[in-house]
Amino acid sequence: MDIMQSLSLSQVTNGRASGDYAFGGNWNIGPGALLWHALGLKPSKDNLWTTQNEPIEEGYHPAGSDHNSTDVHVIGAIMSCGPVGPSDRAGWSNATLIMRTCRADGRLLQPRRPITAINDQFIQQAFNGQSINVWSTEFGPYDAKQNVEIVGHVVYAIDMGTTYTLTYDSFTPSLNSNFDYIVRNW
Repeated sequence: MDIMQSLSLSQVTNGRASGDYAFGGNWNIGPGALLWHALGLKPSKDNLWTTQNEPIEEGYHPAGSDHNSTDVHVIGAIMSCGPVGPSDRAGWSNATLIMRTCRADGRLLQPRRPITAINDQFIQQAFNGQSINVWSTEFGPYDAKQNVEIVGHVVYAIDMGTTYTLTYDSFTPSLNSNFDYIVRNW
């Protein structure tokens, strides 16, 4: 189905914004998520494995897949605001990792909007020929009218091709210097 035609169908809520999981690199939904979000649709990341080094039948998955990056795939899926699809083989699911994506009642712990590439990602590529993958989104509690009171931002930087300095002005709208932050490297 054509993406523009889908806009006329209220039943369509999301669309796949990633490549196929078997071929690797399908975690990279940040730039494409901008288009999906602008169209009022949630970008969907393809299914994922939650356990590293699952047995793979010879010839089943092409070379180059990145099944050993379970955290990367789970973060991408939950931050996409689309469906989260663990697809481990029977008996290989990582229940701890899966349950980190949702509350005990099953509601997904997703941000206010899909995580998307920040403007500097495109600027660095276009004007400096530098490859960075820096994405952001906001989170906070819903009020009675289902509006989100933004209490924080999530920034996700992965597979950086060069050093990049994130500043308060890297965000739209800009953050102020009173904003607290936490950094996690792994």
